[in-house]
Amino acid sequence: ECMVEYEEEKSSGGENGIFDSYTIDVLNPGVLINSDDAFFILSESIKSPMSGNLASYSIKAEAENYIKKNGGELYDWKTLKVKFINK
Repeated sequence: ECMVEYEEEKSSGGENGIFDSYTIDVLNPGVLINSDDAFFILSESIKSPMSGNLASYSIKAEAENYIKKNGGELYDWKTLKVKFINK
């Protein structure tokens, strides 16, 4: 959520220096993935460090499997940004 807000703040302020953003693959914590390639789950069952209830996956099927077992909503980076910006 913080990354979405930061990116929105920088792009709306006339700064065009927004770069690529990366997130951690929850199944491979040492691996960064480009946010544009990630699949995000928003779920009350996820306890993330910033209290966003958010986790990212590099493989869509793995994210869908988590949702089947634990519930939640699946987003790509673009739709996640829309959700947080419009909240």
